[in-house]
Parts: sequence; structure tokens; C-alpha cells
Amino acid sequence: MRVSVYYNKTKGEGEHALKRIKEWCNKRGYDFLMDSPDADVVIAIGGDGTLLRAASEVGKREIPIMGINAGSLGFLTEVPADEIDEALDVLDRKDYVIEDRSVISAHYNDRVMNGLNDVVISMHDIRMITLTIYVDDRFVTRVGCDGLIISTPTGSTAYSLACGGPILVPWMDALVITPISPHTLSFRPLVIHMDSVIRVQVEKNEAVIVADGQKGETLCCGNEVLIKKADYRVRLIRTGKRDYFEILRSKLHWG
Repeated sequence: MRVSVYYNKTKGEGEHALKRIKEWCNKRGYDFLMDSPDADVVIAIGGDGTLLRAASEVGKREIPIMGINAGSLGFLTEVPADEIDEALDVLDRKDYVIEDRSVISAHYNDRVMNGLNDVVISMHDIRMITLTIYVDDRFVTRVGCDGLIISTPTGSTAYSLACGGPILVPWMDALVITPISPHTLSFRPLVIHMDSVIRVQVEKNEAVIVADGQKGETLCCGNEVLIKKADYRVRLIRTGKRDYFEILRSKLHWG
């Protein structure tokens, strides 16, 4: 078995987990790789950002990803770093569940950008942007704002939530359109079907488009972005030790 590890070196809590994975691979004769998409299983050590980086590189290959949480919040990195030995035993026994998570694709200027969490169109500088939004070719609104978040259920607990969006359970076939500081106070987050196609036109000032917090690219005034469900899903390894609502309670400090 080829095991590829994506590791955020700034997360000191993950050093022990990385060492244990190396020892585990050596003991069992598995190939240990770093940051390689050519693997049978991927282990992401860090926060959700590390797992998102891994997903951007291996997601299309449908390689299962296990997240080890050495970060702060960690909705996607399910396993605490101090439980690494137990997690490796689960991998050995193949005693886990695969969750297939929907991905969205943004098509613009003959380019494609994929997001497991979200696609964000935001201001290029300090100037407000004006966006015109369509869903399935039906006009929704034209709004001045600081930006727009199109979020999957997976990403609904990330940037969208911070901007007032709802939490969607991961098994919902839905997307959330969440405005960032809209200049129309009545424009609230909008939940639509996952199979819908969103079209966003940049009507005023330059904007930036970013997927999953990775490197952004500039959109000029007049550019158009089509956002729709991607033709693949990201496969996440779940140990079954914690259910989704337990994770929500823990991460959001619910009673």
C-alpha cells in the first residue's frame, strides 16, 4: 500500500503523528510518500486547510483521505493527533466508512477552479464590487457587496457560516449562496439544489475568485463565472467514532 502524507509543518502537534505514520509504514512494508498524489490512501495532518490542499491534488483520483487534526477547529480533520495509533489500526483493518463529499467547479475565462468547501468571489481591493446573479438562467439579484460565497454542505461550517449562512448536513444535495457585506440588507443567504447552475457576472470593478482559500485569480469587469457541481466527489475516511452532530457540538461549543 502506498501512503501519502500531507503535513502542515507549522502545526507542531502533528510531529508525533508524522513520526508514528513513518514507523507504521516501515513496520508493515508500506510505501511512505510525502505530498504525492500517486497513492492508495492519503493522510492529511494539520487543520482543515491541509486537508483541502490534499483534496485539491488527489480528489479527482478518488483516493480516500483521512484527516488528522493538529490544527484549531477541524471539521474535516476528524481524528485528534493524540489518537493516531488507533486511527492507523482502523486503516489496517479497513474498519472505516467512506463519506463522498460533493465538489463544485467554477468555470471562467476558459479556466476551471474546484472547491470542496466553497468558491468565493470578492473585492480585488477596497472598492465594492457589483455582481449580477442567476440560478438556472433565472435572474436572482444585482447587488453591491464585498463578495459572494458559493458553499457546499461541507463548506457551510466555514466562511459561509462566519458570514451568517446556515449549516447544511453533509448528505444534503444543496448549495448556499451567501453574500459578504451586501449593501442591500434584505439579501440573505439562499439555499438552492446542488444540481443548479449559478451564473455570476462582475458588473463593476475588478474581483478575485478563490476556491477553498487557495491562490486567487483576478476577474475583470464584464467577466462571467459559471458554478456547478463537479463530476467527481472527494472521498473522506471516517472512523465512525464520532458522528456529525457530535463534531458540531464539540467544535461550535453547543450544549
